[in-house]
Amino acid sequence: MGSALIAVKSLAILITGDQPQLIFEISPLFLGLGMLLVAPALSLQGPRRRAVPALGLTSLVAGAVAGVTEFTGEVFGPAIAVATLSAIVAAVVSGWRPAGDPRKRALLLVGIAVVPALVIGGILSEFNERLLEVGLLAYAAAWALAGFRMLGRG
Repeated sequence: MGSALIAVKSLAILITGDQPQLIFEISPLFLGLGMLLVAPALSLQGPRRRAVPALGLTSLVAGAVAGVTEFTGEVFGPAIAVATLSAIVAAVVSGWRPAGDPRKRALLLVGIAVVPALVIGGILSEFNERLLEVGLLAYAAAWALAGFRMLGRG
């Protein structure tokens, strides 16, 4: 759901030039919820078994704060940053040492994909500000791939 919200936001900006209200701000809430469920699904052990749900919860709570503050008109920018970063770090920690597990490789891809996605978006935005969203679409696709892999469909 979080990846779909990011994709909808990016497509809306690419098509209309306007960002839909609330969609991007609450997307990490759903990514965080997913990361809360990952540790038991992947049978993570040791510190990762505790770190991933903690990061997922952080993303969920910060995403809720970002959504509420956006809704009330008093946007709290650090909340979206903390929410997004927590979800990315949880994905990387979950996917570290994938050992042939395609679900873990997909989660590691999320963490790795964010860097080239931002670089691509940044370069393209020099031509047209809307093109920043192309990188975010790639980032959303990485999250979607991870979600499909977790469901055993990818």
